[in-house]
Amino acid sequence: MAPILFSRRRMMLATAAAGTALALPGTAPAADRIDRKALVRRHNPVLRAVDPSAPLMLGNGNIGFTADITGLQTFTEPYSKIAPLLIEAQWAWHSFPNPDGHTVADTQVEIPVAGHTRRYGYIKDWADAANNPAVAWIRENPHRFSLGRLALDLRARDGSPARFADIGQAYQSLDLWTGTLTSRFVYDGEAVTVVTRVLPDQDTIMAEVRSALVAQGRLGVAVRFPGVSKTLNPDPSDWNNPGAHATTELSRKPGELRLRRQVDATTYHAAIGAPGAAIEQTGAHAYRIGSKAATLTVMLQLSPQAGAAIPGPARAAAAVARHWNRYWLDGGMVDFSGSSDPRAAELERRVILSQYLMAVNAAGSFAPQEEGLFSNSWNGKSHLEMHPWHAAHFALWGRPQLLERSLGWYVGHLGKAKARAAEQGVQGAWWPKMIGPDGVDSPSKVSPFIMWQQPHPIYMSELLWRAGGGRAGQLRVLKAYGELVEETANLLASFPQLDPATGKLRLGPPIIPVQENFAPMSTFDPAFEIAYYRWGIETAQAWRERAGKPRRADWDALLGAWPALPEKDGLY
Repeated sequence: MAPILFSRRRMMLATAAAGTALALPGTAPAADRIDRKALVRRHNPVLRAVDPSAPLMLGNGNIGFTADITGLQTFTEPYSKIAPLLIEAQWAWHSFPNPDGHTVADTQVEIPVAGHTRRYGYIKDWADAANNPAVAWIRENPHRFSLGRLALDLRARDGSPARFADIGQAYQSLDLWTGTLTSRFVYDGEAVTVVTRVLPDQDTIMAEVRSALVAQGRLGVAVRFPGVSKTLNPDPSDWNNPGAHATTELSRKPGELRLRRQVDATTYHAAIGAPGAAIEQTGAHAYRIGSKAATLTVMLQLSPQAGAAIPGPARAAAAVARHWNRYWLDGGMVDFSGSSDPRAAELERRVILSQYLMAVNAAGSFAPQEEGLFSNSWNGKSHLEMHPWHAAHFALWGRPQLLERSLGWYVGHLGKAKARAAEQGVQGAWWPKMIGPDGVDSPSKVSPFIMWQQPHPIYMSELLWRAGGGRAGQLRVLKAYGELVEETANLLASFPQLDPATGKLRLGPPIIPVQENFAPMSTFDPAFEIAYYRWGIETAQAWRERAGKPRRADWDALLGAWPALPEKDGLY
């Protein structure tokens, strides 16, 4: 086999196989403490014009809200098609009807593996997806969808909708310290201020609108609900087929309206809260909220079941600020202001903004999608090989509870992962690659043979254990994830095959390494996987000892026959 030179998705060996982790500093003397508020706020994003490819985002890890320059989702036309204005949630999934009853088995082909025949969801060419409706359906379903749109209803004097070209003096600032987006502009000579927040403990978007135009009846807030488009990526919203979905009013009282939404078999709930305001229906799936005062506060709550009580505006705003204050005050922080390196300021900016974006997009109850909740690439499905890249940093920065939110998916899916391993003639738990919350692996040219995600549950569980919380906290982690670690290691130990010619174990074929550019049927012993699998088994042995169990002799014997890293010309 040709040597594998690493050019894509660099090794995690620095933090995985080598077993290192970021050390969080202890409490420094008061004079040397980082001014966290000043550090975070000096990187507040500020826009004075539309950035077509980068609208600002708000969220709480489970729901993401993408805002235009008005602070809501009023004007879509200035934005790139790859930067849609969406409201997506970790729990919000939809499937198109499946009248032909396509199943995973319909996407699988037989492939010889070590003298046996195994079934994989493999396609040699992307054209196969077009020719095999089962492949197309399984790849597309389930998929994320946009839950709605929250926009300004801004009108000219003649009642016609405002044009984006007539918006002037735009200014938008995202206060990272409080999670508050403030947007200002002038329309028809009147100033407009919009303050937008997303609540931390319920999936609710809050908008406070201040302008004389509100009392004049020319400015309100519009809530609309779309269907799901056959074109899922990057914007899954369908605004052109109102008869394809349903919005049902469940209850109404002054300042509050509760709705149930249905799109095919998918149902979810929405609630509009607007104290002191009027909520009127303007279409089959559209509502307008208006007020006779100069200030209008609207909350749009979205949930898989009937939602909780909507808090008052003051309480909600305080909860958002408290949540983000706590996020920045807990965990690690690095201040580069003392550096003389000209790159320091930009590096610091990226550290702060990446931590914000990960908290918005990757701190939910399911493994993050590669573009988070920003758009619908890969039909909104998650790629489990990338899970640590999106979420392991939470533990390394001293926020392990945010990593643990999504790690629970593996525990809940353990039974299905063990069944998949048994189908492949191996032991333990086999973790898929490209999935929705059902854990069904999407067929593709690479997906069934990607295997570097297999040790990830051990890696992320180990990060939680190292994050500590004292002996009691470590014991809790061992109990919560011990079976997950054990069954994942069983897969790692049973996947290699004995090479009778060398007496050594061999990983693959079939296998596609981390670079995704090697033929699955002829590749074996990729360097990263060799090192990472070994680390995973050794770490699982350590977990047994921590739990007071003996080391497994079969695993130790296996490690004694473990393949060496392939080398050529002094390179792995």
